[in-house]
Amino acid sequence: MRRCVLGTDPVGRIGDRYAAVLADIRSVDHAEAVARRIAAAAPARIGIAVAAPGEYQAEELLDRAATALRQAEEQAAGRAAWVCYEPGMAAGSPLAEQLRRAVAEGQLRLLYQPIVALPDGALAGAEALVRWAHPERGLLEPDAFVPLAERIGVIGELGRWVLHEASTQAARWQKRMPALQLNVNVSPRQLDDEGFAGQVLGILERTGFFPGNLVLEVTEGAVIGEPASVAQLAVLSNAGIRIALDDFGTGYSSLRYLARLPVDVLKLDRGFVAELDGTSRGGAVAQAVLRLGQILHLDTVAEGVESEAQARELTLLGCHKAQGYFYARPLPPSDLERWLPVDDLSRYEAEIWGPEV
Repeated sequence: MRRCVLGTDPVGRIGDRYAAVLADIRSVDHAEAVARRIAAAAPARIGIAVAAPGEYQAEELLDRAATALRQAEEQAAGRAAWVCYEPGMAAGSPLAEQLRRAVAEGQLRLLYQPIVALPDGALAGAEALVRWAHPERGLLEPDAFVPLAERIGVIGELGRWVLHEASTQAARWQKRMPALQLNVNVSPRQLDDEGFAGQVLGILERTGFFPGNLVLEVTEGAVIGEPASVAQLAVLSNAGIRIALDDFGTGYSSLRYLARLPVDVLKLDRGFVAELDGTSRGGAVAQAVLRLGQILHLDTVAEGVESEAQARELTLLGCHKAQGYFYARPLPPSDLERWLPVDDLSRYEAEIWGPEV
């Protein structure tokens, strides 16, 4: 365990179990990256509880981690060895049973957020974003159900639905814009499935979507130091699919891995974009990430752009593409179609062939 955490993070024994305190871990994704390394080093079941500074007393945090550990111990053999605590876990959550039925009952929806080229703002692609049209709670954001889907083991089914639906839609859009890129998020748990790469290629073959126009977004924690995940991404990369490292710069990882990964795109985290204020200090991290992308010949996309000033500064720093509320919020398919070039094929055919007889 000590080899799997930072040297300053304490590891110790509590009764018949072991515990590690991960300081400044920042997110569940980063904690899961550490859990994945521990599970790879030795067979283990792991419970995770994450808290902001001062959010819980130590005893409460340990109780939550223990609850998550019991859930991990109850999981069927072959599933991931770690579970993250969620409210309602101890008593069982009705939401979990509802989520298990959500795909079959057609409750999931996809929105698409435009990704634009800089500096002109022309449409370059779109990121598919899943929503759950819950019959009682209304339209739920991913944060409200994707972690739950990972915990109860339905993230694979959910992810396959998203990719099939998005690539089917994008295949129709490609008739109007052949170069349109489709970005789809991939959960670390999906990469734990040995058949993931084959599933992706099978979906693209069935939907007719060109692999070279698909961008799969993964987090740093899903791939850094994970040979099995990297091997799956390498298979997909060899098939022409592009790989994007999402929220780059926030990960619990090492830059020395980056040049070895099958990565084509760096997505600059919205937190760094928010720091842009026209000063060298405000743009320091963004500039460093963008410069790294240039050195490694990677495409760069800035997330969370909310103002013209940010877009202008990103352009000056050498960023290639951007997305955010300044350009558009996530849109239903019919609204995104307004961003596509006008389909004037029928007029072209009429001019060449004349009126039908």
